[in-house]
Amino acid sequence: MNEEVDRVDKAIDGINLIGQKAVPELFKMLNDYIQPEHRDEYIAQLYLWTKNISAMLCKTFAVTEEEAQKKAQEFATKRAIEERLEELHFMRYQEYLQTPEWRERRKRILERDGYKCQVCNSPDRLNVHHRDYTRRGYENDADLTTLCQGCHQVFHENGRLVKVTE
Repeated sequence: MNEEVDRVDKAIDGINLIGQKAVPELFKMLNDYIQPEHRDEYIAQLYLWTKNISAMLCKTFAVTEEEAQKKAQEFATKRAIEERLEELHFMRYQEYLQTPEWRERRKRILERDGYKCQVCNSPDRLNVHHRDYTRRGYENDADLTTLCQGCHQVFHENGRLVKVTE
């Protein structure tokens, strides 16, 4: 079964790859070289071809056009989310800290922790500290904790929180 799934995935990837290269090239040719009086005919042919592909898809899998559109939208949304998470994960750390995703996550962790350092209970100069950077961009709440600037600095200087003696 897995071999068949792999073959289907490879076939779809191949079609996508061809489409990503051929379709823009075809559209550019249509725009640049086809006489205006013939463009409408080509546009109609391409549109009908895509409608025929959609109809075959719906018939083959016994789904309505609306169901197929819904599935396509869900897939596109899922793919966009996955691509954004990957982008967040690999961007520079300081850049990541400026993203709306981090700002929302930071706010949620500060609220969870009662706007207090989880070591000394200070409400001043709070930082949200990553306990683990491996899931950066899609952190679990447990990966993060609120520390005041002082405790955060002690952690980064010593690799752990140590009791400061005066």
